[in-house]
Amino acid sequence: MENQIMEFFNYLHFSHLSWTIIAPIIVMLVDILSGYIKAVINRSIDSTKMRDGILKKCAEILCILLGFVFKFAFNLDSILYGISAYLILMEIVSILENLNDMGINLKIFDFLKDKEE
Repeated sequence: MENQIMEFFNYLHFSHLSWTIIAPIIVMLVDILSGYIKAVINRSIDSTKMRDGILKKCAEILCILLGFVFKFAFNLDSILYGISAYLILMEIVSILENLNDMGINLKIFDFLKDKEE
């Protein structure tokens, strides 16, 4: 199993090194925007939630920077790529949840609910 995970990360490459930080940040910004739109639609704007969300995004950026340390200090590309890929995936799921909460019914959540039951 561990070998398969490392093999996956060996094939995971961004088109340019700068995309390992740019892509997650773009997806984070889309998540922030979708979360704000959701709050406006649901009339639930809360500055505390917004502040907490922004601080979590800052922590995620710190994780990416830590990945750069591993890449350049220890020549471990897979850690940086794994962190970036995980953050992108996590933010996409959050965006999909926000869209669902806005009333945009996405069939993926119906599929996941069927699996849980």
